[in-house]
Amino acid sequence: MVWMDRTASRWILAALGFAVWCTGSVWGLLETTRSYPGIISMKPGRGAFELSEAALHMPAWQALACLFLLAFASMATVGGLRRWLDPDRLAIDAVFWVMRSKSLWLALAGTILLSVAGLLLPSDSRDNVVGGIEVAALVVMLLTPFAAWNATTLRRRELSAWWRLRWPGWDVLLLVLMLISGGVAVDAAFFIGIFHAAWITGPWVAVLRACLSETASFLAWLLIAVVWIERTTISAGWRSFLGFLRWRRLRPLLWQTMIAAVVGIGVAIPILMATVLLVYVVPQYEELAKSGGTPLSWFLRSIAQLTRQPSWWWFPLAAVGGLWTNLAEGRLLALLGADDRRFLASD
Repeated sequence: MVWMDRTASRWILAALGFAVWCTGSVWGLLETTRSYPGIISMKPGRGAFELSEAALHMPAWQALACLFLLAFASMATVGGLRRWLDPDRLAIDAVFWVMRSKSLWLALAGTILLSVAGLLLPSDSRDNVVGGIEVAALVVMLLTPFAAWNATTLRRRELSAWWRLRWPGWDVLLLVLMLISGGVAVDAAFFIGIFHAAWITGPWVAVLRACLSETASFLAWLLIAVVWIERTTISAGWRSFLGFLRWRRLRPLLWQTMIAAVVGIGVAIPILMATVLLVYVVPQYEELAKSGGTPLSWFLRSIAQLTRQPSWWWFPLAAVGGLWTNLAEGRLLALLGADDRRFLASD
């Protein structure tokens, strides 16, 4: 018997909206090439839709239908697992806590407007502007942990004044840098092992090693986050980290990671499709336009400009996205007892 209530219905609607977004963005980008000849057969009106036949061996409509079903199933599965992994709504409440911040929405809107404005800049002044944007975005990325991962910010009833930086101290900073260096070394070892397994021992061993790599990365992130938020020594941080490995605290973290991964895929799909158009479609149509064919549309020229010089829009969006993610993750850790010894000791 299928149990449906208001929460389940909302997740079904969210899954439908997510599937429409993923499929519609890909279809919309392909549709911009409808007036051009087929990218492979050069038949009129085929455009880039032929790419699915060459890469996936199926018509474009079947590929889009499969994408719709996969997107719907992924979001619906994550929503269905919420009752089991996040029964107290801590993870979802942490996400809504971040989304209620008007200043963060303004920051996101500002980065989008900045990206659009970059298209309108003359080429002679664009390099200086892009260089300034890169530096500003890099500074935001570096300062994000100082602004987001501190108990003063994460324990507020409403997310306000999140931009106030909190210095953790040299001991914590050096300790975290050591942990990050060790994590990078472990990731590199797993990365090399995955390729070795794929070529020598078969794909299933590679998949297993990839899963182990993701698990190790998640545990390393959790240790670093706990030490940073609690401003503590490695021994005290290690005890708190072990407290977070209990299933009651671990499962909301796993669910938040899953929803972040699904949303990240939704953001990446149109970017990947635009990159495919840039690499395989736009150069060929540019050559056709030079030889007297259909002129390249403004939209395709814009895609080419954005993807060939992505720094003025990718860097700011990555900086704001990282801030949103770190705040949501840190808020959940605070709700689960980070920087609260009595709460961690209660179990």
